Amino acid sequence: KTEHSNVMDLFSKRLINTERNDSERLLKFWEVDPATKEDKLYLLAMTQGINSIDNFEFLADFDITENMNFVTDLAGTSYYNFDISNLQEGMLLNFEKENHPKDPLAVKVLFKNELVGYIKKSHANVFHKEGFQKIKLQIKHIVNVKDEKKIFVRVFI
Repeated sequence: KTEHSNVMDLFSKRLINTERNDSERLLKFWEVDPATKEDKLYLLAMTQGINSIDNFEFLADFDITENMNFVTDLAGTSYYNFDISNLQEGMLLNFEKENHPKDPLAVKVLFKNELVGYIKKSHANVFHKEGFQKIKLQIKHIVNVKDEKKIFVRVFI
């Protein structure tokens, strides 16, 4: 038997509680337009439903528009030898489509031609759409602690 009741309750547990004191800071981090914060599906797409207790996330497929703007973290940053202490928030990064035998949509992210990480698979779709050359990547936040290296980037036109 498939259960479909309370699906939004399940998703809502992964959303930013807009009643929290720090909700405006969190919405700003994820580039959420405050006028749309009540649209739960939009909020889920923009924040990826990320929380601190697991690795589950929802990745939206974005279209290239003149106001495209979203945040994602790079995949693979813990697996490469790139020294992320060379990066700072606000820096622009480059990207290249990679001819990868296991992932035809792979997009690598580079700093001074050195591999930093990859765009996550679902988000990589936008880099294969018409107009992808206009896309820019800007470092939004860096986590660099002993067992965790994460780079959040703003993807925008």
